[in-house]
Amino acid sequence: MFENQCTGTPTGQLPATPSGFSGVSGDGSIRLTWQANTESNLTGYRITRQSDTSAEATLATVTTTSYIDNSVSNGVRYQYRLYAQNNLGNQSTAASTSWLTPATSVTDGIWINELHYDNDGTDVNEGVEVAGNAGLNLNGWQLIAYNGNGGAAYKTVALSGTLSNQSNGFGTASFAISGLQNGGPDGIALVNAANQVVQFISYEGSFTATDGPAKGVTSQDIGLSESTTSPVGKSLQLKGSGTNSSAFTWALQDASFGQINPGQSFGGSTPQEPSLFTNSNQIAMPDNGNVDSTLNVSKTGVSGNVMVSVNITHSYRGDIALTLVAPDGSQYSLKEKNGNDGVANVVEQFSVNSTSNSQGTWTLKVSDNYKQDTGTLNSWSLQFSQ
Repeated sequence: MFENQCTGTPTGQLPATPSGFSGVSGDGSIRLTWQANTESNLTGYRITRQSDTSAEATLATVTTTSYIDNSVSNGVRYQYRLYAQNNLGNQSTAASTSWLTPATSVTDGIWINELHYDNDGTDVNEGVEVAGNAGLNLNGWQLIAYNGNGGAAYKTVALSGTLSNQSNGFGTASFAISGLQNGGPDGIALVNAANQVVQFISYEGSFTATDGPAKGVTSQDIGLSESTTSPVGKSLQLKGSGTNSSAFTWALQDASFGQINPGQSFGGSTPQEPSLFTNSNQIAMPDNGNVDSTLNVSKTGVSGNVMVSVNITHSYRGDIALTLVAPDGSQYSLKEKNGNDGVANVVEQFSVNSTSNSQGTWTLKVSDNYKQDTGTLNSWSLQFSQ
């Protein structure tokens, strides 16, 4: 059904065929994404569409790497082609999608992306974040909290708004839900505007709902939980790379409600976690006294080799002893005091091999062990191996 709409080829090199061209069906919409061409003279992309009942025709010309077609009808099959164009008037050969059919029931175009229900002390900032196709209207959708003890629903939150395009045609939206139950198992159902269960997850075990839209549905345990010792400011959230919930894995990380989670990317490669963390807050060092300085590290996994860089202004460096404390409480001596070392300042790097998890609070303990000299901790940093 496609036809060649190029009547001639101007002189000059053709742009490369766009790569990674794919589509995801939604409710009354189809989201298209692709990877950017690298030609310096590229002017944009031409998108064409055909259906079971219509021939190929130009749909839009864009300069972005995503497009949402809101002019489709549910239940009708569509196929798209993408052409790269340059300033010579040339266009590439076409990249094509498979046949796509939008439908009212969205099963994996939206999912629960982040969850927080328990922490040390009084529970704060409890809530749920959803993620999915940009442009999805959440009016009429619901998040329903279920009690695993008996399987009944105990709280319903009405959703609203539209998912914005935060990255590659996907977005997030967060909803506060105070009073989420801590005793496992408990769960959350994501229900669409047609009162259909799109997703039913649980924590601290699985169970079968006994009422509401999820009645008779068995929850999917995410395999991770919070507790009364979980630090304030953390949440359970998905990380990894993909375009649906099954492409990601659950992790306990710094809360990021309303934003793309740390270590998460939509439709592309997983962003590399930062490996360098620096504290540049100056601290005056009292004569013959001690100071502590902390660094909050978001990088996950076991630390391994860590390079510690320290910058201290001091008139007699032999007074100074340095100790690094890892998040698990392990202590590493970086520098001992030495009364015979009369050189000024400590501007050095120290290598530590740590078995502690990287994520958490690291502490640099600085002690001045003799009288008559003072100084300033100017900065210090941790460089983790990737």
